[in-house]
Amino acid sequence: MQKILVVLKKFLKKLNPIPPVGALSLGDSVVRFLLIDEAGKLIASSFKLPPHTITKGSIENRAVFLHALREFRLTLNTSKTPLHVVLVLPPGLVYVQPFSLPALPPDRLSEAAALNLQMISPLDFSLSYAAYEKIGDRTGEGGGTDMLGAFVERESVRQFSDVLTEAGFAVTAVEFPSLGLARAARSDKALAPDRAYVIIDVGADGLSLIIFRNLRPYFSHFQGWQEVQEAVGGKIDKENFTVFLEREIQKLLNFYSTRWGGSLSEIVIAAGPEDSGFETALSSAMKLPVRQLAIAEFPLAGSAWFSVLGSALRGTLPRTEDISISLTDAPVQVQYREARIINFVRWWRKVALTVTAFIMLLFIGADSFLARANVAMDAAIQTGVERQEFDEVRTLEKKAQEFNSLVNLLIAAQPKNMRWQEVMGSIVSMAGTPIVLKRFAWSGESATLAGVAGDVDALIAFKRKLIDSGIFREVVLPITTVIGNPDETLNFNATLTLKK
Repeated sequence: MQKILVVLKKFLKKLNPIPPVGALSLGDSVVRFLLIDEAGKLIASSFKLPPHTITKGSIENRAVFLHALREFRLTLNTSKTPLHVVLVLPPGLVYVQPFSLPALPPDRLSEAAALNLQMISPLDFSLSYAAYEKIGDRTGEGGGTDMLGAFVERESVRQFSDVLTEAGFAVTAVEFPSLGLARAARSDKALAPDRAYVIIDVGADGLSLIIFRNLRPYFSHFQGWQEVQEAVGGKIDKENFTVFLEREIQKLLNFYSTRWGGSLSEIVIAAGPEDSGFETALSSAMKLPVRQLAIAEFPLAGSAWFSVLGSALRGTLPRTEDISISLTDAPVQVQYREARIINFVRWWRKVALTVTAFIMLLFIGADSFLARANVAMDAAIQTGVERQEFDEVRTLEKKAQEFNSLVNLLIAAQPKNMRWQEVMGSIVSMAGTPIVLKRFAWSGESATLAGVAGDVDALIAFKRKLIDSGIFREVVLPITTVIGNPDETLNFNATLTLKK
């Protein structure tokens, strides 16, 4: 039974292929794409954006951005079918806010979460997308549920989604970099689920700090490089950046202690300054262990790709199991289902058109073949009939010529028997085509005649003509002299006696 189910699943998969889902990360200066195929292999590609294409997470030059995405799309896959992706928005667009709910029945949890999102939203709720996901359970003082809420302006998401759709991408879900980075961090086996960490991500667009607890992102804060520069009061170098980072981490420690109690266990660097002394200086200043994030499952993924890797891991999940934050109108499952339906219709439309065209060509070819075969058959039949009739005529002509030669010889040999000469012409006329005369001999008033008749009716008709001619007094055609041939003709011998 298990084997049958496996075969059935493979068959259904071929009928409605499941499109792979990659991750597309957008930034002010670089766009990255990462796909994990069925074998677990990473397919990665990136390109740099021209200056002033995207600025602070907003599209500044739509035409240049669209052209760059279309060219990039062709390098990934030349198929005209849309390429499904989890869209990773530029950092800084999304506001992240944790909130807690009391212990509630499952059927009331979503309603309470939606109400809390409206209450804590930092944006005009009617003009924004908001989503949440469960990040943990509280055990003390009556329990409850910890949630992570995310908010983004609708117009920002729509701008990116519209351009991606025009460029040949299909957006399956929309998230933010720190959410993907936290998902990738779960692959680091050294991170314990019962401890809390600070994850530092120094990227091309700025600095992200994440509180990572229960293997989930509890809080995320992003600052662009312009904000960092303003905060340090000038040029960003190793010393003032380290001081700035110490101050920001201390704020997170205070925030964590106030909200959840306890302290953070370790500082984990996803991506940081390329300085061997940075980790040591930070550990000494914060009095916390500092180490690099290690993802053994994907050793080829560089630190700059960790957040995109986490979003690509989301793409490998069955859509029914994807309950993470998606900053769009419809849930992930609905969007992906609609995309699959469209893909299914497109695929089967191509199959139907191909099959229809093949059947039409098959009918046209069969019709043409049968027409040619019919013409050839008619020609062959006509040729065969004509050839057969021609051969018969030639044979009969030859026999007639031979007989006439014999008659002429007889006439020349016996010129005195003028009466039989006259009779012979009548006999030949009465014989016609069905009777072939082979031998004729006479003596006085009697003569013997030998020949071949086509059938019995022809022989009887020939005898009747001889009798009715009035030339002969007696026509004797003994039945014993009639002998059948293999070709159904009849040999016969007759005795004729002339009237006086």
